[in-house]
Amino acid sequence: ILNSDSTISIMAQPPPEPISLPSPPNDGITALQYLPQTSSSSSLLASTSWDGSLRIHDTIAKSHVLTQAMDSGPLLSMTAAHSSTNGDGSSSSSSSGTAAGVVYTGGIDGSIRKFDINSPSTTSLIGKHSPDVDKNELLSGKKKVAVSCLSYLNENTICSSGWDKKFY
Repeated sequence: ILNSDSTISIMAQPPPEPISLPSPPNDGITALQYLPQTSSSSSLLASTSWDGSLRIHDTIAKSHVLTQAMDSGPLLSMTAAHSSTNGDGSSSSSSSGTAAGVVYTGGIDGSIRKFDINSPSTTSLIGKHSPDVDKNELLSGKKKVAVSCLSYLNENTICSSGWDKKFY
């Protein structure tokens, strides 16, 4: 707000009230992202955690929608597909099935997996970081391959980086 003496005042707002959602993970949450709005829902929040599960909650209804084990060990990263838009601003989905309900996860095992919330019984491995970097070992002697960062670029490109010091 610009005051009459040309100084600026910033009005502090109280922090929002925290809410608890049902069926929380058994371990720490590693990533959160709202899924793109669809005609059926505008409040789906996806989360990944150290317990290796992807969870979807509806934050308006304060309900648990689903939990999916991703078979990657702990999940460290996640990104959601956005629907593509036509020149007129309307949404379209591609013939390859990439739509607003697709979530990609990155696991500690180096895997990148795709999960479509519209067909929740299947996950698919779409990529994997490889342990081919010399002297890239944990104290246990295992190779560092975890996927620590994911970003959805378009229906053909998911960008990732990880503990193997590589970008894909």
